[in-house]
Amino acid sequence: MRRAGRGFSMMEVVLSVALVGIVLVAALNTVAGAKAAQAQLNERTAGAVLCESLMGEILSQAYEDAGEAKASFGKRAGEVGDGSRKLFDDVDDYHGWESTPPEDKGGSKIDWATGLTREVSVVCVRPADFADTSPNGECLKRVVVRVKRGARVVYQLEAYASPLWPDPREAEGAD
Repeated sequence: MRRAGRGFSMMEVVLSVALVGIVLVAALNTVAGAKAAQAQLNERTAGAVLCESLMGEILSQAYEDAGEAKASFGKRAGEVGDGSRKLFDDVDDYHGWESTPPEDKGGSKIDWATGLTREVSVVCVRPADFADTSPNGECLKRVVVRVKRGARVVYQLEAYASPLWPDPREAEGAD
């Protein structure tokens, strides 16, 4: 009488290897998904920081250039300079400004933001109808700051500037 061996059969070994393989694939997919979500969160956080810092800079500017006609909009000849924002002194000077990679106000590249683009749009809107971008007379300036990677918007911030808010230039002189 011969006794059967106590080892694993070939079928048990094949099933065990297949089961381990399935569990390993599922675990690796979970780790890859978590890494992708973390990268997206990091990119969105960077976009938020870039948008908020630029929006703060824009909203700290005057509503319009001192002494300029109310009909004028955008950068004046003396504000173009070297492409940086250091000569911008009112909200609408930022209209159409774009930088890849993002720059600080002095024009230095922000190293940690490589691969991202920061852009600004400023338009006048009627206070009673924000969709009307051709108001006559007084308007609010809608400022939109976007951070993009390629054509995909990573983060966007929108704010409004009003001619009724105190001029920051006057507040500086009050100290």
